[in-house]
Amino acid sequence: MHKPWNAFTGGKWLLPLLLLLLLAGCGDEAPGKRLCLRVGMDLWPGYYPLIIAEECGFTAEEGLELKLTASSDTRSMIADYAAGRYEAVCLSLGDVLLLTHSRPGTRVLIFTDESAGGDQLLSFKEKVGPGSLKGMRLGTNLDGFGEVFIRRFLETHGLGVEDVVLVNADASLVPAMLERGAIDVGHTWEPYAEQVRATGGQVWFTSKETPGLVLDCLVVDDALLKNRRSHMKGLLRAWCRAVEWWQLHREEGNSIVERKLKLPENSVRGHGIRLLGWADNRRLQGTGVDSMKSAVEEHMDYFVRKGMSIRRVRPEELVDREMTK
Repeated sequence: MHKPWNAFTGGKWLLPLLLLLLLAGCGDEAPGKRLCLRVGMDLWPGYYPLIIAEECGFTAEEGLELKLTASSDTRSMIADYAAGRYEAVCLSLGDVLLLTHSRPGTRVLIFTDESAGGDQLLSFKEKVGPGSLKGMRLGTNLDGFGEVFIRRFLETHGLGVEDVVLVNADASLVPAMLERGAIDVGHTWEPYAEQVRATGGQVWFTSKETPGLVLDCLVVDDALLKNRRSHMKGLLRAWCRAVEWWQLHREEGNSIVERKLKLPENSVRGHGIRLLGWADNRRLQGTGVDSMKSAVEEHMDYFVRKGMSIRRVRPEELVDREMTK
C-alpha cells in the first residue's frame, strides 16, 4: 500500500521510487501560523482524499499545508518516516503496529479506509485445491499485514503459512514477479492488480472475504498530536470533508487525483475500498465491539507467534479518543 501508471509501460518497473505530488515549500510552523506537514503515502485510493482535501482548500481552511509524496516502496517510506523525513505517513494497520517498535510514539490520527476487495491474491495459474497449494511460492511484503492476509487465505484451505513458501514482494513488483515465474501467487492492489488481470491473471482471494481485517490509517507522532492538537483535529475535519465531497463528486474527484498523480484519464477507481469518515473513526477508535481491537489483536498474535521481536501493542495505545469527540 506505488508508482505512476506509466511506470508499467514496456515492462519497465525500475523507475524512481518517489513521485513528488506537491512541491511547495513548508510554511511557518509557529503557533497560530500555517502548519506544513510532509506526508508519505502509497498509490492507494483510500489515501486520495488527502489530495482532494489539499486541492479543494479544505486543509488551507484549517491552517494546514500538505506536502504529499507518493511512494512505490512501502518499506522505504516507513524507514523515511522512522528517520523523521515525514511528519505523517499512510499505512495499513498491520504496518503501523510494526512501526511502533521503532517509533513507539506513533498514533493513528485517521482510519482512512477499509479494504473490501482492494487487496487481492492473483496468479496466472488456475485456482487449485489445498493439496496443490502446498509448496507454492506466495509473494507479499513480509513481516507486515500481507502475511496476516495470506494466512486468512490459507485457513480457508485448511493450511498454514508453514505449508507454503513466502517470498518478499512489494505490491508494485508483483506483476513482474508473476510474469517471470518468481512467484506462483502474489498479493497486490490497484493499480498493480489491473496489470495482472489485463494479461490473463486470475483473482484467487480478496479482502472482501476478510471484513474488518485490512484497515488503513494516517499516523503521526504523539508529540505532534499533543503540541498541535488544533491542527491535527483540523486535519481530521478536512479529511472527512474530502471523503464526503468525493462521494458526491466522484468524476471530478477522480480527475483531480489523476491530474496530480499524472495518471491516464479514467484510471482512478474506488472499487474494493470503503472510505471512512467521522462516524467510522469514532466507532473504530472507540471501545465497543466495532472498534479496531480485533484487527490489532489478530495482527499482534500472528507477529508474536512468528517470533518477531516486537512489543505487544494494546489497541488503546494507538489512538487518542479525544480527537474524534
